[in-house]
Amino acid sequence: MQPSGVAVGRRLQEAGCARAAASGIIECALMPITIFTKSRRVITGAMACTAVMLVAGCVQTKKLDIDAAKIGNRPVAALRNPSVPMAVGIDVSNPGTENQAPAFAVAIFLVDASVRAATGLSEQAAKVSLPSIDPAKIVEDKLLADLAERYQAKPAASLSVPLKPIEWRQGWPDKSRIAAISSGAKAQGFDGLVLDFAPVEYEGLTQGNGLWIGGPKVHFRYAGRFALIDAGKGELLASATCFTDPQDKGHELNAVLAGGQSFVDNEVRRIADQCATAISNNVLTHP
Repeated sequence: MQPSGVAVGRRLQEAGCARAAASGIIECALMPITIFTKSRRVITGAMACTAVMLVAGCVQTKKLDIDAAKIGNRPVAALRNPSVPMAVGIDVSNPGTENQAPAFAVAIFLVDASVRAATGLSEQAAKVSLPSIDPAKIVEDKLLADLAERYQAKPAASLSVPLKPIEWRQGWPDKSRIAAISSGAKAQGFDGLVLDFAPVEYEGLTQGNGLWIGGPKVHFRYAGRFALIDAGKGELLASATCFTDPQDKGHELNAVLAGGQSFVDNEVRRIADQCATAISNNVLTHP
């Protein structure tokens, strides 16, 4: 199963500065026909991919320079960002249309919608349990533990700074956000390190039309932005992003429904741990 133009464009954005990625433009140009699911208009995968890259800000990775940062024995506090609820229901994208001509793709889309309505799949997909745990807290706790174990940073009480929610289209790191976090922390008498993890995507959506071989599948996806900030100096020490594999095979809807909240909680732990591990390995390790 190939990812859609939207998925490829977003992955390229996450991989670096999307606006300057010449190789990304080439990859977009080679995309097959697909559906731009956000607007439900049929366009080429190349157009969808390129559109995502053009509207998205740059997402840059900055690896922690342990010698310059000198974070040993300094306090590090997680920033309390607004929680993001998990989206459940039907994923309107259809992998079966990605190599089809536009007219045929539209026909498949309409048939899928009709079959979902006839089989009651939309109602079933909406019954996927919401988790009892917050994946962002899992990510934060793991990263705080890694900083403490590797560099002897001292976990401190979390901080709250009034900030606007971020979106995946937004560039990262955001200088104005870093300045606001630094000034907000110092206003509370904290001049140590601030761990800023902001989720941008969190979903457990169902793909399929009720008649797929193997049944409809639920895909649990998560993405977020990370920054480590020296509040005392107002400096960015490290930044990264994490996202789940867009080609994850998913789980049968019946199994997810039968497993209830316990099943969903286990999946949330899995994707949160993947996210934290990716950030830690990419930017918080020694060279």
